[in-house]
Amino acid sequence: MPCDFSGKWTLDRTEGGAEFASKLGIPADKVNNIPKSAALEVTQDGNNLNSKIITQAGHREHKVVVGQPCKENILGTEVEGIANWEGDRLITKTEKGSELVREIVNGELVISMTVQGVTAKRVFKKC
Repeated sequence: MPCDFSGKWTLDRTEGGAEFASKLGIPADKVNNIPKSAALEVTQDGNNLNSKIITQAGHREHKVVVGQPCKENILGTEVEGIANWEGDRLITKTEKGSELVREIVNGELVISMTVQGVTAKRVFKKC
């Protein structure tokens, strides 16, 4: 059985965010506007995941059905891809060559985004 990401999570830290944003061409003044706190609620039924993300900038809902085309949001840019399980990791590979990985590491939900060879991680702790 694949990993179960269900639950309420709160953003603990972001790693590599500034370099990641710079590589994407996001101006420095906009990097300061990237939300520093976030609440994430994930419901999962087998291969169906629904995520509700709440930040000071607003909220959005994101649905993924494993093996089916989906839209991912990487720093405000929507890209299409397909999510598949690789062990306990849920990996979305996009048509533009970027990758988004969801996994549980030491009890934390780690969401890694890789674009143009640069990776940023958002690490969430369970509430």
